[in-house]
Amino acid sequence: MTSDLAVLHFPVNQCGSKKLTLKDRIVYQVEVVAKREILISSNFSITLDSNFRFWLSCSYKASGDVAMQSFVNPMTFLEPISEKGIVQLQLNFARDRSYTSWFNTAEFPLTRFLQEPLLFEVRLVHHEDPNVELLLDSCWVTSDPNPAYEVWWPLLENSCPVLGENYLPLLHEVHMAQKVKFPSHHKRLEMKMFAFVNHTSGIPLNQQVSSLLNKAYSVFILC
Repeated sequence: MTSDLAVLHFPVNQCGSKKLTLKDRIVYQVEVVAKREILISSNFSITLDSNFRFWLSCSYKASGDVAMQSFVNPMTFLEPISEKGIVQLQLNFARDRSYTSWFNTAEFPLTRFLQEPLLFEVRLVHHEDPNVELLLDSCWVTSDPNPAYEVWWPLLENSCPVLGENYLPLLHEVHMAQKVKFPSHHKRLEMKMFAFVNHTSGIPLNQQVSSLLNKAYSVFILC
């Protein structure tokens, strides 16, 4: 806007615009209203501005043929490269949801009461490629260190949390930080602690307890 000219720009499909069809033309209209400056005193108000409003219209042909010319530059596509290699992963357990403080190996095995949060992170180590993303296809919990143990509970399937009754694990977003150079190299999860129980009796498997709610439990997490 200058002292002699004001240029208005608005999308024709935005809220507040009106569309009219007039024979072979389509007209879009927007009402422009100038705000008045109100001066307020202790017991009265005044204004130096008059009311100002007008309709801005843009008219287009409803239909028609337009000649177009295009030039296509073929792109050179590179064949995808796939190679087998060895990557190193770490599974760490966080003390809180900030994921800045971690349990050390001397504190294992970790034990938790039922429904206490268990926070852990899987990270790709010794890798400096920012284009690489760590994808956890599946994660599961067992009551035995054997990953193929017959008693297990899924946390992730096809990289997505598995829905369950009050046992929905959470995937936390990872942002760049002082010790997170490549967020795509990290995956952070949260689950509530639970116990494996017998289908019929409800007694925890491999546990000798008198009260299920007051006992600390240990499980094994694998991804």
